[in-house]
Amino acid sequence: MLTVFPSVIPLIKRSQFYIAIFVGVIILSSQPAPSFRASVRPLGQKPVIFLNQIPFVPLIYCSYGTISDRALHAIELARKQGVDLVSWCGIDTWITRPGEEPDYSWIDGEIEKVLARNPEALLIPRVSVGTPDWWLEEHPDAIMLFKKLENGKWVDSREVVWIGGRGMPSVASEEWRRASGEALRKLVSHLEEKFGDHIIGYHPCGQNTGEWFYNDSWEGKLNCYEPAFEKAFRKWLKEKYGKEEALRRAWGEPDITFDTVTLPTPEERMSASFGFFRDPKKERKLVDFHEFQNIVMAETLEEFAKVVKEATKGRKLVVYFYGYIFELGGMPYGVQQSGHLAFKRLIDSPYIDVFVSPISYGDRGAGGIGAFMTAVDSLPLHNKLWLNEDDHRTHIYNKEREDEARDHFTYGGSNNPEETYWVHQRNFAHIFPRRMGCWWFDLFASGWLDDEGIWQNLGKLKRIYDRYLTSKPSFKPEVAVIVDEKSNFYLRQAYPPINTPLLYYIRQSLYRLGTPVGFYYLHDLGEGRVPKSKLYIFLNCFALTEKERMAIKRYCQGSTCVFFYANGLIKDPYLDAKNMEELLGVKMRMEEGNIKGQIKVMGGNPLTEKVADFGVDHQLSPVFYPEGEVEVLGTYEENGFPALWRKRSKFYNTIYIGTLTAPSTLLRNIAKEAGVHIFSEMDDVVEADDGFLCISARDEGERRIKLKKKATVEDALTGEVIGKNIDQFKLRLKKGETRLFFLK
Repeated sequence: MLTVFPSVIPLIKRSQFYIAIFVGVIILSSQPAPSFRASVRPLGQKPVIFLNQIPFVPLIYCSYGTISDRALHAIELARKQGVDLVSWCGIDTWITRPGEEPDYSWIDGEIEKVLARNPEALLIPRVSVGTPDWWLEEHPDAIMLFKKLENGKWVDSREVVWIGGRGMPSVASEEWRRASGEALRKLVSHLEEKFGDHIIGYHPCGQNTGEWFYNDSWEGKLNCYEPAFEKAFRKWLKEKYGKEEALRRAWGEPDITFDTVTLPTPEERMSASFGFFRDPKKERKLVDFHEFQNIVMAETLEEFAKVVKEATKGRKLVVYFYGYIFELGGMPYGVQQSGHLAFKRLIDSPYIDVFVSPISYGDRGAGGIGAFMTAVDSLPLHNKLWLNEDDHRTHIYNKEREDEARDHFTYGGSNNPEETYWVHQRNFAHIFPRRMGCWWFDLFASGWLDDEGIWQNLGKLKRIYDRYLTSKPSFKPEVAVIVDEKSNFYLRQAYPPINTPLLYYIRQSLYRLGTPVGFYYLHDLGEGRVPKSKLYIFLNCFALTEKERMAIKRYCQGSTCVFFYANGLIKDPYLDAKNMEELLGVKMRMEEGNIKGQIKVMGGNPLTEKVADFGVDHQLSPVFYPEGEVEVLGTYEENGFPALWRKRSKFYNTIYIGTLTAPSTLLRNIAKEAGVHIFSEMDDVVEADDGFLCISARDEGERRIKLKKKATVEDALTGEVIGKNIDQFKLRLKKGETRLFFLK
């Protein structure tokens, strides 16, 4: 006699494959029943969620807080469109006193509400790692301590954002991690026992808005001054250096011991020896401090992930917010104090399966770019799945609530159904060619997604994904953008941070090249993982190891490489313009003075055609000039020295941009000369692979779309044939209008 588990039947029923072989689902009834299993595994060279051995489309409905009637209705609407994955953000873990047991009845009741509306729902609970006041009272050294500038003086501060109580616990506290890990274990064990057949993974959350960057990082404060952090920092230094003599040599402090190490003062953190940059010899203490700030955050996440894996016997997913290198580049005191710069460690961790972030909060509405917060294309190289949190503020919101109306305006909310559909389509186009995932998020559970029309549109998008889930992806961008984590440790924290224009705002240009762009971490290029590209754009790669320099020469050979301001300056422990020379192929001179980062563009060259003067208004320090022969394309407005230039070397075609930004027109011209195919020259957002194309219009007007090769072009949502055997076609689009096409 054969038995099929009830929880598996809907998985088989919903799967839209020609053949689905489900190993272990059908078993002899005399054998013990295997547990429900979720995993991320490669399929067609891309990581895919598997549920009981069946690949599953990673499109999810998500709601926050107490499950409202409108959120429950949205779950029903999602179910009609085949979206049975549900992320619910409303679960807290709490450390309990010895002998006390936690009460999970409220959590159970909320989950039962969801299952009553969709008995086939598969859940990813978002679990807030909470800390009760009594525990913080007993462990005052574990409460985060900040330094805040008031009336010209740095003062202690324990103010927190989003939560009340006594403060935010420090991730550096071993006592807190141990107690919170045990609380998480208890909760997961309870949910597995009661709802295990409906739970596919867990999403532990903590720190600022649950997203694991240090609390109050956006509030203009310096973090990590609590005693627990100092204690952990000393312990880590002992592990890193081993002997005190090694620490003394590295820090240049002959009398320092591990027990006398103190945290850097605000004055030390806000200054640097060379303008923006720290001297690796004289300021090693600061470099180590920032490195540890990020390592200890990653250690915490890995510990909690291991707890979940152990409690679920390795059968459920672990999901984390992390890696916002682009978005947190806009922090007032720099991304180096965020805690999000240890991604390499976490994407190699065997305990974590999925990473997620919201879509960038800048320029996300109709006509915007809807950018990723991280270098997403590095994740599949490590078999990790990326999910976008699509918390777009739809046209459905409570206009009578002042806070919700303000939120809607601030974050580019849609004004009508048409705009909502377009934004969802554009956001889908970012993930679909990459075979990544998303959850559509009703942030306040107030009904943003409680609408039949919205779900009919999302259902069409899901059916596209269903159709191609098991096919081999063909996303091969010809442009690779490279960012580095460790280079940030060598930067001062004074405002304005160098990375605000170079990481946060530069996306305005990168997403408007008119061609797909890949985003990668430097360590993957250094290990030869990044696919060969025609154009490489290096943003913040200031500190390069010898291995990374050799990798750039090897893997970028024959291509065009764009290097922004100061790339290659540091080869630890040396900061010297000579280090840039071996990267750029020309002798460089460094001047320690300040200069305004504005570039006057020279005409008469295809690379500068239609390019206006550009740059940043604040001062650059230091500044770098070529001393060898280069082709000058632009000069610093302030002194007329070369600021934008080209040099052809035996390795690659070098283009140096001596400021912290560049217009899309310039980068598009560079891409065209490098042989990159440009689909649209109208600053549109373009995503494409061999069989799919998305055009999302920045402005109203007609544009000519050029294809790589002749194809039959079909509207992916309506089935309308635009043309047969064509290599270009015209589109007239409204601002923000998004069109999706199949190329056959």
